[in-house]
Formats: sequence, structure tokens, C-alpha cells
Amino acid sequence: MIVGAGIFLMLLPLAAAPVVFHLLMRQKRRERVYSTPMFFHQIDPKMRARKRLQEILLLISRVLLIALGLLALSRLSINTVRDVLGFGERQMVVLVVDNSGSMNTKMADGKNTKLQTAKKSAQQLLSALDDDAKAAVLTLVDDPQLEISSDMKGDKTRLAEAIGSIAPTEATGKPATALQQAVSILMAASSTGAGSVHVFSDLQSTEWGQGGIDRVIDSEHVRIVFHRLPSVPVQANVSLVSAGLSNRRVLPKQPNTVFVELRNDAEDPVQVRLNSQDDQRKQTTNVVTVPGKGRVTAKVTIQPESKGSHWVRIWIEGDGYADDNQAVLAYVCGSTAKFFLVGADVSEFGRLPLALSPFGDGRFTSLVPEVVGSDSVRERTQQAQPALAAMNWTEAARISEGTSGQWLEQYVNAGGNLLILPPSRQAMDAVRLPSWIGAEVSALVDPVEQVRCTVLSESSDFWDNLRLPGGSVRLVGAFCRKYHPVLLPEDARTVPLLGTGRQEVLLGILERGKGRIVCSGMAFSSKWTLLTNMPEFVPMAQSMALASGSPEADDRLSLIAGEAPASLPGSADDIRVVSLVGDPMDWSGRRDRFPQFVRSGGYVMRVGEKTYGLSVQGAVDEGSGEFVAGRSVPLMGEIEHSIVSMEDSDELKQSLVASHTGIELYLPLLLLAMMAMMAEGVLGTPRQFKLTQSATQKGEVAS
Repeated sequence: MIVGAGIFLMLLPLAAAPVVFHLLMRQKRRERVYSTPMFFHQIDPKMRARKRLQEILLLISRVLLIALGLLALSRLSINTVRDVLGFGERQMVVLVVDNSGSMNTKMADGKNTKLQTAKKSAQQLLSALDDDAKAAVLTLVDDPQLEISSDMKGDKTRLAEAIGSIAPTEATGKPATALQQAVSILMAASSTGAGSVHVFSDLQSTEWGQGGIDRVIDSEHVRIVFHRLPSVPVQANVSLVSAGLSNRRVLPKQPNTVFVELRNDAEDPVQVRLNSQDDQRKQTTNVVTVPGKGRVTAKVTIQPESKGSHWVRIWIEGDGYADDNQAVLAYVCGSTAKFFLVGADVSEFGRLPLALSPFGDGRFTSLVPEVVGSDSVRERTQQAQPALAAMNWTEAARISEGTSGQWLEQYVNAGGNLLILPPSRQAMDAVRLPSWIGAEVSALVDPVEQVRCTVLSESSDFWDNLRLPGGSVRLVGAFCRKYHPVLLPEDARTVPLLGTGRQEVLLGILERGKGRIVCSGMAFSSKWTLLTNMPEFVPMAQSMALASGSPEADDRLSLIAGEAPASLPGSADDIRVVSLVGDPMDWSGRRDRFPQFVRSGGYVMRVGEKTYGLSVQGAVDEGSGEFVAGRSVPLMGEIEHSIVSMEDSDELKQSLVASHTGIELYLPLLLLAMMAMMAEGVLGTPRQFKLTQSATQKGEVAS
């Protein structure tokens, strides 16, 4: 039945109009005088009977003409298994298998996963179809690794093999898209667009719990049946929400931190094991406690040994659902990075150059020093993108007030890393730093006795390389002989790092724009502090140099499995993607045909001449333990559908009742209407018909 067919069906009572007109327009009897009624008595019975029969047939033909015309316009069809005459079309069935992440959990018996059970049930339904039936197979997640044709086929063997090849994914399904495609396949395969769609799913609420699909598809001739897989309640689930590298420079032999965010959906705290493994076969394991209904950020340390593309796989163990427990991080490691010593006298920086690069060639730290004059530092910085630009307070003030104007401020705001400190061989009074820095330096303090340096803000990532297993940071034997107290602004983007017992700050960080400024109140020489003689000074110096201004941070792209990227980096149209870990892939093509990723993995993506790290993480929402209950699916809205149990064979047979496409009645009704019109024409003009027939017979005799 077409849209608007109800209008024609409502007009069916008009078929009785000829009968009404006949009754209303009957001629009344009139008396007439004849000389003799002898001839009338002879022909009256025969004439009356013929006239009555003619009127009845004429009324029937007119009623049929109107009724059949209206029924033909309504485009009726028969959608039973077989019509009364046995002329029904073949079965048309579309099987939709849910291959989203939630289907990877075990059934109640603990033997098979929900996906394995769904595939087996779909194959059983396929084998129960008629011999001449046609079917198609779709999945809820479009898996590029899966070679399944969505066309209707009659080869049950190939269709069963296609169902068996469906593999688990870590993505969230798109049920609305799959159902729209299923209905389109049925409409294209049969004249009536009828048939049935069978969905094998656990009906997770994140996918099926919202309505609205009834506004975008017309499934009037299609019966939709859901085969619901029972789900075991998920207990104490912890999800790995995200994993990302810090903003530190990624260089060979330099440790870096991966921040891992964990979420606990349970009411009670859950203790899980946080594991990591990288491409260099380094493994770590830590125990993390996640509070009930809360989140926690854990840290994993990586240290690449060489430049190039690398990956690290991070996963947790010990919760109730496994498919939201993993993330793979792909990144690009540089070769070496320069740090600039701005000024003519290198000795002003004390032991800082030695701590950053012992041999001056980046052999152990991947950092290479370069002495740069204050007049050429702007040009060199734009060319080399140094990891750190170190200068004393006087140079910083002079550059800020010079002809280059706001260059130094712009350098920091764009992601640059700046270290300002007092010169080690020159005594200075109180210094007023440029106003955009927001810090001030007080007059020199030269105490009689050495002052112990204390650690401030232990939670700062600056101390990650010095953190003890318990999380604390200790600097035993760190004393200061003289110093300038640093006055830092009190805001969320300022972090004091070292201080004295007198509540004076010796070292602090000020974040400005995308970059940061490390402001020190003491020079890095033994005349100022004993800290430079301690082994802890080396990781401290490297944290100053590598913690900001990382150009590699823009060389990483993260995706959620099943989702398309909002935008791709670069401007080149030709892209190549090669897998490091995860699904094998070596894809090349245009950016408008970028492939879809449905499982976690790490990839190298080359856009033009630029190389990027591509990380894919499983969909976190698949760990939800909420499923659609009852006898209706909210997504379907007003669309008629049914939910059957996977174990009930009788319901399975009944669900196949509406799988036939039925008979389209438009042409038969139209032919019958034309026959009724011809009969009405013959019966309505009998005399003309007889005269024409008599003339024809006379003509034949004369010839």
C-alpha cells in the first residue's frame, strides 16, 4: 500500500453510487389505452426478465468499475507466506549482526561471547529459509576488514561464510544507519519492498535507547524482528577513558610521561593493574585504585631509544569488562634538539650546560647546546625551534625593551620554553622583570649559614623523573648559599617548585600562552647552591629544557574506534597510513576517502612530506551495563517491531512468517476495472450493439 492509500480506501463507499442513482431515478408507471393488450401479454414476461437482468448486470459492472479503480489506485498487495493461489514472491530477509564492542562479553554460560552466539543464531535462521529465498547480511559497525556484500543473494553457503567471518570490534554501532540500509535493500530487491529484517543484538542502551528512526524510514511492508541476547550484569567496571603524552619534547633516551585517565562506574572503589608495553618490549605494571563513581589520572613512563615512529600499548586488568580497557598511543620521536645559551659569556650559566649535554653533542641526552648572541637569537630561534632558550634577567629585560619589541613574549606564547636566572659571576640588586612575565626578583640574600632547599608542589609533573615509588620527592643535601627571592603571582598557571624554610621561592614556573617560563632566583653554580653537585640536578635541568615547546605535540592524532576524524592535519591531498600495531594496514588515498578504524591500534600517517602518529582507542561507552528491557526498542519509535528470545524456536519460526514480499495487486485490479468498464459500455447501449451486429450480418450476406 502506498502513502496516501487511505484516501482511496475511504472513497470506496462511492462504489454504491450507481445503485443509489438507480433507485432514485426509477420511472413511475403510467397507464396508456390500447385497442387490444393481446401482443403485450405474449411478450411481457420475456421482456421484463431480460430488462431486469440487464439492469442488475449494468449496476454490478458500474459498482465494480468504481471499486476496482479505487483499489487499484491504493496499490494494495498481499504479504502472506503464500497467497491462496500460490503465487507469492520469494522470501526476502536482511540479517543485521551487532558487532559492536559490547558483544565481546561472555554469555551467562561463560562459554561463548555474545557475538559468537549471534553469528550462530543468524546462520541457523539462514538455513531455515525457503530454498528459493534471498538474503543479505549487514553489520552494526562498518568494518573495513570485513568483505561482505549487502546485495540480496540466494547462495546460503556464501552468506553463512560471510556471517562466520564477522570479527569483534571496539566501536559503537550505528543501528539507525544499518536499519535504513536494510529497508533500502528490501525496497530495491522486490516490487513491493516487503520482507523482514532480523537484528541479532544485546540491545545496549547507548545504541538502542533513543528514539526517532520512525521519522526517517518507511518500513510499512517490512517486519523488523529483534533477537535479543541476554547480558550478564557488568560488575565493577573501570574504563580507560583516555591516554595521552605530556607536552614534553619526545627525544631519544629522554623519559616521557603518558597520562592515563581511568573512570570507575561502580559505587565502591576498584583496584586494577595498569600495564604498558612498547615497541622496544619494555613492560611496566602498577596497581591503581579508582574511587567509586570517580576518576583518577595515572602515569606511565616511556623512554624511546631512537628517533622515528614508536608506539606504546596501555591496558588495565581486574575489572568486569575488558573491551574498554585498552589504548594504543603512536608518536614520532625526534633526533636531537638544541638549547640556546643567550649571551657572550657561557660561564654565567654555571653547570647548566653540563647537566643538559655532558659532551656537547647530544650523545646521552639528545640535547645540543648553542651559544647565541642576543642580537641574533630572534632569527636563530625561528630557524631552529630550540627546546630551551636560557638567559639571565638583564638579557631578558633588554630584549623585551629593545627594537624587536614583543618578540620574546610572542615566542613564549607560541609554545616556547624560556629559562631566566641570575648570572653566576655577577652580583645584582633587585631586578624588575618585564611586566608580561608577571614575576619580580628581590635583592640578593647572603645568609651566614646555608639554607635548606625544600620541594614545593610535589604533584607537579616537573618532579616526575625524581619521584619515589610512594609518590614523594626528596632532595637530601640540597642547600643554598645565596639567592634572590622570586615573587610569583598567585594564579592557577603559576607553580612554585623550590623554596626555603622562610617561605621564600627559589624556583618557579609561569605558564604563558602555550609556553612557559622557568624563573630561578639562584645561579646554577656551586658558589650559589649545592644542588648543582647532586645527581638530582641532571633530571631537574632536563625537565626545565623539555617540559614545553614540543613541536611533536602537533604531530599526534587521536581517534575513537568507529568515529571519523573531525579534521586531518596538513594540506596535502595524498595520505598514506601504515600500521605499527593493531589491524594490518597499508592504505594510500585521498583525504576525502580516509579509512575507518574500528579497533584500537597505532599507525603512522604521512600527509605530504609530514609524518604523524595516529592513535585509535576503543569506544568507552561500550562498557555500559545498561540494556533495553521490555518488549519494545526505544529507537524504533512508532515503527512496528517485535523482540524474540534467542532460545525459542517457535518464535523463530513465527518471525519468518512475514519474510515473503507478497503480491502486488495493482495490475490485476487495473485489468479487472477495464473489463468492468467494457461490460458497462456493452450493457449500457444494447440497441446500438444489436443494430451494429445486424448491419454487419446483412453486409456479409450481400457480399
